[in-house]
Amino acid sequence: MKVMKFGGACLKDKTSFLKVAEIITSEKEETIVVLSAIFNVTDSLLDCLQKVKTNEHEVIIMINKIRKVHLTRAKKAIKNKQILDRTIKSISTKIQKLEGLLYGIVYTKELLDSTKALILSYGERISVLILEGVLLSKGVNARAIESDKIGLITNSSFENATAILPLVKNNLKRTVLPLVKNGTIPIITGYFGCTKDGKVTTLGRNGSDYSAAVIANGASASVLEIWKDVSGFMSADPKVVKSAYKIDTLSYSEAAELSYLGARILHPRTIEPLMNSNIPMFIKNIHDPNNPGTKIFRNGFWKKDIA
Repeated sequence: MKVMKFGGACLKDKTSFLKVAEIITSEKEETIVVLSAIFNVTDSLLDCLQKVKTNEHEVIIMINKIRKVHLTRAKKAIKNKQILDRTIKSISTKIQKLEGLLYGIVYTKELLDSTKALILSYGERISVLILEGVLLSKGVNARAIESDKIGLITNSSFENATAILPLVKNNLKRTVLPLVKNGTIPIITGYFGCTKDGKVTTLGRNGSDYSAAVIANGASASVLEIWKDVSGFMSADPKVVKSAYKIDTLSYSEAAELSYLGARILHPRTIEPLMNSNIPMFIKNIHDPNNPGTKIFRNGFWKKDIA
C-alpha cells in the first residue's frame, strides 16, 4: 500500500487537479492520498485573521476569493455535470461554515487558538472535495475524508501539534483501511488533526508532509511519496549556488538534519513516523513524474544524482 501526498505547490494552476488525478490513476498499488490546500489559500486565511477584528469587510473579500479560486478549479477539472454540481454544493456548504466562523471573530473581537486552527483547516477541507470530484468523474472510486473525522489524534498544541501514533494506527484500522481494501481511494486532508476531545489542531508549516508520514505509519504503508514542484533535495539553493545538484539518496537522519537546518522541502518532523516503521520516502516532482526524485530510507546516504 502506498501513501501519496500532494502539496500546495502541486495545486497552483487551473489544470493542476487534472495532473494530480493522472498520477493517482496511473498507480497500480492500493493508494491513500493526502492533500494540501490549494497554493496560497492557507496564507490568505492567515492574513485575513489578522484583519477581520478591525475590518468586517475583510470577511467578504476573503469569502469571495475562496469561492472563486475553488469553483474555477472545480469547473475546469470535473467534466461530469452531475458530479460537478454535487461538488459545488459541498464546497458552498464548507464556505458557508467558514464565513460563519470569520463573522464570529468580527462580533466577538477575539480569536481563540482553537478557532484559528479550525479556520486554517478549511483550505484542505475544500481541496479534497475537488479532487474527489475529479476522480469520480474519471470513474475512480474515491472519497474525501477529513483527518479529524478519521482519528488523526494529536496532543493539545493548536499550532504545532504532535500526532499520537498508536492512537492514529488503531483509528485508521477502522476508518481508512476498510475503504482501501474495498477498492476506494481515500483522499485525506493534510495539515491538521484533532485532540482526543475533537478540537482541531494544526501541525505547523508544511504540516501536510508530517501528517502524510503519520498516516503512512498508521496504515503500515510500503512507501510514502511526497509530491512537490521540485525533483528532490538539492545540495544547496540552486538560485544561489549554480553548481547545486539533486541528491539521489539520503538517510533518515540526513534528511531530518537538512530539514531542521532550514531546507524548506520537508516539514522537519516528517521523518519521525517513518523511522519508527522503516518506511522509505521519495520526494517527487509533479512536473516530471518519471524522475526518481530523492529516496530517503534507513540505510541511505548522501549520494549525488549521476543521471
